[in-house]
Amino acid sequence: MRIHSYAALCSILFAFSIASRAQDSGVSLRLAAPTVRVSGGGLSALVQRPDVQGALALGMRQRTAIRELFAAGDQRRVMVSVQGDQSTTPDALQRQVDEQIRSQLTGRDNQIKAILKPEQWSRLLELDLQWRGPMALADDEVARRLEISAATRSRIASIVAAYNAEKSEVLASLSQTQQDTSPDGSRRVIAMRLDTSELDKPMSPARKRLEKAKREADARVLEALTDEERDRWRAACGDPFTFRADIKGHRF
Repeated sequence: MRIHSYAALCSILFAFSIASRAQDSGVSLRLAAPTVRVSGGGLSALVQRPDVQGALALGMRQRTAIRELFAAGDQRRVMVSVQGDQSTTPDALQRQVDEQIRSQLTGRDNQIKAILKPEQWSRLLELDLQWRGPMALADDEVARRLEISAATRSRIASIVAAYNAEKSEVLASLSQTQQDTSPDGSRRVIAMRLDTSELDKPMSPARKRLEKAKREADARVLEALTDEERDRWRAACGDPFTFRADIKGHRF
């Protein structure tokens, strides 16, 4: 599954975890964001970066085709519609989101692949792994392709779960809530919005904390691999590439 940890998706999934706790208390929660922007993560974002386009040696026609592919506003969004009631678990809600995003991003990836030459597409996949880092091995698709053992995948899952828990704490610190009560006082509605603008500031405490957490988690994932698995990971990443720091985009 090619689903990346861009901030908007994290915002929605974090809201789901809050929704579950709110439902236990008889509180209704309204999600503030019905769509997810994907311009900050995944292959769609990478292939639009000037440094990556240079690394892929894209021709002018290819660059124009990529630009036109993402020119329309709706091409940069993933539409998510979630249904549930008080008995719906956060995992069930996340599965709904995962399926919808996977379907839409797969279609987008195929459009990109059609523009690129086979060797350019292969290099883009290598750069994608470098951008995502070793925690990409928590992706079932990547783990299967690199023949990561069940035991190693279990260890990676624990590492990623701990990282996600810390990420949720950071997102919680950025959340804003508004409560409304029905006239008869029988029902409370909580509207929650996450302001992730702090994550775009290189020196903000929230961003620095997430960057540190990701570095440490990536290092633990590499340590969890066997020598053979580590060799396959390095081979899958291809020749090392240095992404330009002056181009907007975060990797947690």
